[in-house]
Amino acid sequence: MADAGAALAAPPHGGVGSVAKPATSGAAASRSRRITAAWGRALLYALLFVLAICALWELAKVVTQTNDQLMPHSWDIVKQLGEPATRGETWFQYLAGNWVITLRNALVGFAVGSLGGLLLGIAIARNRLVGAALLPITTLMQTIPIVAIGPALVLFLGTGWVTKAFIAAFLTFFPVTVATAKGIAQTSSDSVDLMRVCAAGPLQTLVKMQLPSALPMIFVGLETAAGMAVIGAIVAELPFGTKDGLGATILTSWQFYTIEPTPLYLAAVASCALGAFVVFSVRAVRTLIPAAETQGSTR
Repeated sequence: MADAGAALAAPPHGGVGSVAKPATSGAAASRSRRITAAWGRALLYALLFVLAICALWELAKVVTQTNDQLMPHSWDIVKQLGEPATRGETWFQYLAGNWVITLRNALVGFAVGSLGGLLLGIAIARNRLVGAALLPITTLMQTIPIVAIGPALVLFLGTGWVTKAFIAAFLTFFPVTVATAKGIAQTSSDSVDLMRVCAAGPLQTLVKMQLPSALPMIFVGLETAAGMAVIGAIVAELPFGTKDGLGATILTSWQFYTIEPTPLYLAAVASCALGAFVVFSVRAVRTLIPAAETQGSTR
């Protein structure tokens, strides 16, 4: 009987691990399904959006009776992708190369601006004096017209990729700063008091309580900043003297618009696709972090 009791009391082979592994794999599978579903919805919405734009485009062309030279058919714009470009490449290859260049500049600026905005947002939220001094200035600086001063900055600092990344970082910095500060400030005071009762220091409270609680708001700022980083990178490529990137492609295509209008529309579509790609990439990262999905989800 003792042996039987011991057999009943003893856990099965593998003990807790045999239960934990299925639970862990189940959570991973659930997260994978959420990510796949999110990207599936994004692709479906993107396809429906493109079809709706094409339909509205053709409707506007019929209603306004605009000639093909100024407003080509949507299928003519798509066919232009297979036509030769100025460098002996097809337009698809030419746009893809410039797409990658602009993406690089935007991502570098996004990373630098987001890190700076995160650090300043923490400082603003954690220190009342810093917040009172810098938050109004930070909010005001978001109104600076980068489209107006961006070309001047490029002409002054040069046309290298560092300048373009700087302008992208400039536009990224402020949304992340404000979102981080507001997210941390909205942390429940009861939760902060509980951390203090547990003898947690300021750094522990920040890392274990305030930042996880602020993640939904921070990711809202990151999604906004992702689109702004692409805008900044393209604006930085617009001035004369810049040869690479979607901004330069837009400018060159605009100069020859009356002769061949389709490349300008292709460059505009590629720019929109780049912005959507960066924003949805940030959203995909958000789905990997459970704490960022628990509150304030904006999907």
